[in-house]
Amino acid sequence: MTRLHLVCRMHTLGIILAGGSSRRMQLSAGGGKAAVVVAGRPLLGHVCDAIRPAVDRLVIVAAPDQPLPDVGCSDAIVPDSRPGAGPLAGIADALRAAGADVAKAFVASCDVPLLKTAVVRLLLASIDEPGVAWAVPWVADHPQVLVSAMRPTLLPEIEAVLAAGRRDPRGLIDRLRLAGSDSGSPLRLIASEELQKVDPNLESFADIDTPDDLARIKACLLYSAPWRPDIPARGGRSRADDG
Repeated sequence: MTRLHLVCRMHTLGIILAGGSSRRMQLSAGGGKAAVVVAGRPLLGHVCDAIRPAVDRLVIVAAPDQPLPDVGCSDAIVPDSRPGAGPLAGIADALRAAGADVAKAFVASCDVPLLKTAVVRLLLASIDEPGVAWAVPWVADHPQVLVSAMRPTLLPEIEAVLAAGRRDPRGLIDRLRLAGSDSGSPLRLIASEELQKVDPNLESFADIDTPDDLARIKACLLYSAPWRPDIPARGGRSRADDG
């Protein structure tokens, strides 16, 4: 009798967190920041476009009954099981729903429309290093946890942080720093200098928290047009170069 050896292909998952309350944005329509249209496309669509080329599957975490724009590049919507519990809870929901065939995941909020595919790929490659479970950019003296890459093996650590009553991703950073040993730490902070090799102006980390932030992003898109592959961006590069 011939024995068949089945090989399970491991996948890369993209996770977009879209269920935030967006209180500071003073939005009148439903859907939150994900539905805000900038340069003719919802914010969610811009982020999807940047992540999709670098992953095998892409899911969106949204609040129950949250209306989302149809951006045409996601594979599933994962309901937020703990609305209001912060981004760690949303990440945990996505990782639980992903299945056992996911090797690594890229996580982003829905409000970083200038995110570059090259940054996504750099961060995903960073967790290929032995022992590294979470690659977090360090930009402007802050960890940019909502543009980061992680391994699903972090799920128990995330659940432990949530169970301890912490909702902020800093709680997970603190836990992983304590877990470090002489052989290394599961947390790797990616310096701005490394990120600038693929995103010279660090635009990928420009998030939108207030109406003023939105106005600045709109102005940036108006003059650089990174969402249009046929229009050169600043410095003579096109968005296609980011792929």
